[in-house]
Amino acid sequence: MASPKQQKTNKAIILLCVILSVAAIAIISTRGQSFKDATTSTNLLEQSQIQQPFQVMLYYFPARKETASALTSYLSAQGYQVTMLPAATETSLQSSKSLPSHIFYDHYEFGKAMAIKQSIEKEIGLPMNAYKFKDSIHSGTMTIVLSAAEKDRTSTTPKPPVSDPQ
Repeated sequence: MASPKQQKTNKAIILLCVILSVAAIAIISTRGQSFKDATTSTNLLEQSQIQQPFQVMLYYFPARKETASALTSYLSAQGYQVTMLPAATETSLQSSKSLPSHIFYDHYEFGKAMAIKQSIEKEIGLPMNAYKFKDSIHSGTMTIVLSAAEKDRTSTTPKPPVSDPQ
């Protein structure tokens, strides 16, 4: 038989274990609920973005106006909300005139941006560069710049093959 002092120690240990167990259960259940709330709010945000059409700003240089018009029709037919503007309306794009065409997308839209990029490349037959926006405030939007560089490269006449001097 255990001494009274040892019985008190055993009771104190059991009581401490019960208190710690109750505290652990309370913490776990509280964290589980906050995780569910965070997941629910994320799902609501995703659903609201899905319901809104993906917006595309399409800037073009004069040499690419025909391509931009065709691309606008193509993307609109796929359900995207496209706004076509001349690159001259945006002074920051003037340095892009001699660069390859490119797409700017939001970090969270990477998968969708790459799918759109590939379909555009197939449609216009030219490669495009892709860059993410510096800040993630452009969710649900994409900017496409059709530069004049590809038009200049594709409009040049090919050089004749070099003949062998033999």
